[in-house]
Amino acid sequence: MSSDKTEQPTAKRKREARRDGNLARSPEVVAWVQMLAAGVLLPASFSLGTHALRQVMKMDELATQTGEANYHGLTKFFRAVLFSQLTEIYGDIPYTHALEALSGNTKPVYDKQEDVYAGILNELEEANSILADSKGNIGGDIIYGGKASQWKKLVNA
Repeated sequence: MSSDKTEQPTAKRKREARRDGNLARSPEVVAWVQMLAAGVLLPASFSLGTHALRQVMKMDELATQTGEANYHGLTKFFRAVLFSQLTEIYGDIPYTHALEALSGNTKPVYDKQEDVYAGILNELEEANSILADSKGNIGGDIIYGGKASQWKKLVNA
């Protein structure tokens, strides 16, 4: 196949790739970003999914407090991914009133899977409208080096 690599990249090619932004360069990794990425990349289970969703909620609170719009956009994306994994495994799940146990709702209503998917599509649309390079760099981003436009491409994939 012509697309198979036949040799290792040279130091010059690696430098060019880093310069062009083709590799993650972030030297600092925020702990909750790592946990969040692990929660998205690992196979979903209900407890792992809900733990990751709690981390997303915390990220959203911090984004709201600091006015970091791109982080708010990421929370919409991560919610969509995590709820998608959960509904693919379990079917009907709590979505509309999920994660409200701390506010007293210990028995949330289960939403139909089709309603969950409609909500997921809405969250992806919201993420797409929020994410923009002009709103600042995403610190601690080990995947796209802080570029909101790259996350926006993923949201639209």
